[in-house]
Amino acid sequence: MHAHATPASGLLDELAQSGLHLFSLGIEPCDGQPTALIELPQFCDVPSFLAVLECLAQASRACDLPALILAGYPPPVDATVELTTVTPDPAVVEINTAPSVDGADFLWRSREIYAAAADRLGS
Repeated sequence: MHAHATPASGLLDELAQSGLHLFSLGIEPCDGQPTALIELPQFCDVPSFLAVLECLAQASRACDLPALILAGYPPPVDATVELTTVTPDPAVVEINTAPSVDGADFLWRSREIYAAAADRLGS
């Protein structure tokens, strides 16, 4: 999927459309620890996607994996989902978050983002 440009019509996972979900699994070293790299198929609804995430979390805990890298198709979005994206560009990390409901929520989100950046980018 990553070897080709995204068509103007968008991405389409024909296997997922027929009800079959194919996952690709690899192991990548990250900070000296094995990290699972999982290519996700396309999901049509949020509940199915969340069920798969829970299964992946349980499996990673059972294998003592400290982290997962999820790639592939983006998650489905509906009114129950608040999506945050992180896009690395040269010398910049672009972060887009869901709209905040008020100033306190904006402050909380900003502090979480800055803390994560300080933890991962500060060294």
